[in-house]
Amino acid sequence: MPMKKTIKTIVLKALCNAGFASASQQTISLFCDIFSIYLQNNLTHLKNITTQSNRSKSTILDIFYLTKYHKILSMKEIYEILNNRIEKDTEVYVKSSKNNIIEDKKEDLFTSIYSFMPSFPLPHTYKRTFENINKKEDKAKKIKMRLEQSRTLENNLIKIYRYSNKIPYFINFLYK
Repeated sequence: MPMKKTIKTIVLKALCNAGFASASQQTISLFCDIFSIYLQNNLTHLKNITTQSNRSKSTILDIFYLTKYHKILSMKEIYEILNNRIEKDTEVYVKSSKNNIIEDKKEDLFTSIYSFMPSFPLPHTYKRTFENINKKEDKAKKIKMRLEQSRTLENNLIKIYRYSNKIPYFINFLYK
């Protein structure tokens, strides 16, 4: 809990320094989430650097490496990026209803991240997946089929013997 409060105070101070006069609760929570994800990514990267260098603890040089090779955006840059994005995405439209209310259509900036992801696969992709069918084996049916097959085989071998008057060599492997 104290970590969330600390992140919230850092975000509020950064927003005040960047020139924001006021911010809604949703905006502050979104910035807090973004900042916590940013911190988490940097900390995991720092942990990876220390584990790859076979050390148990991180050093100040590792932190300098993070700040040197990772671009850290200031709040003013974020403010400019968001303002440009909002100006592009904001449109005024007339809602088709009885009152014809004019509303601002603002695209949710943070859900557009997922626009690159494909939709769910079509249903026909799952048609050929096999199912593990748990059927009980019918032993009587198997025995009946085996007996029928052996009868037909015997009848065919008898017919071959009648027509050729000799025992075919493939009947018994010990024939030769």
